[in-house]
Amino acid sequence: MNIVRCLTRAAVVLACCGILMPRVACAAPVGKPNNDVALTANGALTGVLVTAEGQALDGATVLVRRGGQDVAKTVTNANGAFSFTGLGSGLYELQVGQQATLVRAWTPEVAPPTAKQHAVIVVGDAVRGEYCPPTLGGLDIITLWTLTASTGALILAAINQSDLNDIQDQLDELASP
Repeated sequence: MNIVRCLTRAAVVLACCGILMPRVACAAPVGKPNNDVALTANGALTGVLVTAEGQALDGATVLVRRGGQDVAKTVTNANGAFSFTGLGSGLYELQVGQQATLVRAWTPEVAPPTAKQHAVIVVGDAVRGEYCPPTLGGLDIITLWTLTASTGALILAAINQSDLNDIQDQLDELASP
């Protein structure tokens, strides 16, 4: 009877672990900036607009929004380049048609070393080569191994507890008159 109780508890613990286990995802988070861009000395945000194949888009309208409000609008040149002047540090949304890209703009004095000099907006479906670790049922190999080892340990602990209970019962029988 004790082994059944231990195995039931182990099953409950494993079920809770399964519920709390994070899902593995390879997609970039939605709604977060994917570009840190350093503004020029006069506060200009410069960039280039290209297709997924890398071709510059001439004559495309680029809209800058901040906090849901339109800030400025421009049209790309023959090289797909655009520029917005008079901007300060902050989070901006660059919109081309129905597609929007979030950019975090920095003044030159405080820009992180990884900040780019120009924003790059890719219009269309770009294929990203991101590494996703191999999974089995949504679990990566290390998590799967840890879960398997923990399950084995719980089973061994339940068997050990059952043996200890049997020994205790035998000792109780010997000690009783």
